[in-house]
Amino acid sequence: MPNFNAYLAPADDGCRIKLSGEFDLTCRDLAAAVLSQTDGEPRVVLDLSELDFIDSTGIHFVVAAHEQARQRGCDFTIVRGGPAVERVFSLVGLDQALPFA
Repeated sequence: MPNFNAYLAPADDGCRIKLSGEFDLTCRDLAAAVLSQTDGEPRVVLDLSELDFIDSTGIHFVVAAHEQARQRGCDFTIVRGGPAVERVFSLVGLDQALPFA
């Protein structure tokens, strides 16, 4: 199992989901469990700043989290990851389509 952690922290007017390590298929359930704890929050910040790697599973999670927040009317922002993570978002064309801070 890769080095991965996901946890929820309080933030101004909502909460922050902090992801760190390597996000791949083996991490999906942990990330989804943390995301499910954001129901009812007016603002969610998805922080990728400590993420070292992301694959298509992680990209799908980010897109789904954004869509879920949009459907709930929740303010949703993504904190950019490091160069390797940003490269993946750029390659799939999501660097301009998602609400990165």
